[in-house]
Amino acid sequence: MSASETALLNNAADLPRPFLYPWQKSVWDRMVQQVAQQHLPHALLLKGAEGSGLQSFALQLIHFLLCATPKNNMPCGTCRECHLLSVGSHPGLSIIKPEPNKKTGVMSKVIVVDQIRDVIDTINQTSFNAGRKILMISPCDVLNPAAANALLKSLEEPPPNTFFVLVSQNPSRLLATIRSRCQLVDLPLPKAAEAENWLKESIAETAQRKYLLAISGNNPLLVLQWQENESIDSILQLGNELQQVSQGKISPLQLAAAWHKSGLLSRVILWWRWLAVELKSTIQKNTSQDLPVSTGQLLLFMQKLLAAKRQLESSANPNEQLLLESLLIDWQQLNTSGFYSVDRAERI
Repeated sequence: MSASETALLNNAADLPRPFLYPWQKSVWDRMVQQVAQQHLPHALLLKGAEGSGLQSFALQLIHFLLCATPKNNMPCGTCRECHLLSVGSHPGLSIIKPEPNKKTGVMSKVIVVDQIRDVIDTINQTSFNAGRKILMISPCDVLNPAAANALLKSLEEPPPNTFFVLVSQNPSRLLATIRSRCQLVDLPLPKAAEAENWLKESIAETAQRKYLLAISGNNPLLVLQWQENESIDSILQLGNELQQVSQGKISPLQLAAAWHKSGLLSRVILWWRWLAVELKSTIQKNTSQDLPVSTGQLLLFMQKLLAAKRQLESSANPNEQLLLESLLIDWQQLNTSGFYSVDRAERI
């Protein structure tokens, strides 16, 4: 086996296990029906929010497509193909995702053209029991321009019996010509009641569960991820820390130093989520004439957070410390004194 093939297979070890969540069943049933009717297109674009179970759904579908003896519309889990998939060594599956730089070891933010070319060459040269071959790209929205054009050519002239499974939280970043050659599969988040009920076993306290689901955008898997990373306490303390900055009890530089250690991108996203929830709560508890802080000011600040998120996700490599300090200084200068007056202790 070549070095490139070995790298492709080893990528599977970094992905979640195949799994189907209750709120994904309706989408799954439609996909299975397409397979049964032989109407499955050669290229799928799976879209879902962070923590929606997007990748686990993609892998479940791939296992189903490669399984030799599916049962009850699920992969059997016992055939040779399922066994090879379970140990990450099925020659019919290739996975492309960002890789670390060979010299520095730093994880790349993009997928480069050589990764696409290598796997397409491998697919064209190999066959596994004349069965299906699947190329999974996750996340596909980080393809650089040359890689995107190489993929487009393959989508236009796909190798025989080959399926493309593209996975993305931000499919709008893909070339429109790539999107147009794929069937879009939108993975939903659960409804509020379903999300809360599903999360009860993991977070028993009702007030905390409701608050975390609100911050997560009704995303129970994201809340579980926070729990596994032991970051729930820091999430619940976010408002208190921002209040201390507003009141001058802690300097923006001090908080920036503390936050920078915990991963800036996730912190900026969480800040935006927290602000959206708290702003909504404040508006609901006050008339528009009596808001304790200008709604316009806060909305403009949320735009700054989104701009910072885009910078951090790009390949520009901004100075993270300076970016965070600037955001916290701007936050301190906002008139947020009354924004914290609503008693939220009962929710956390």
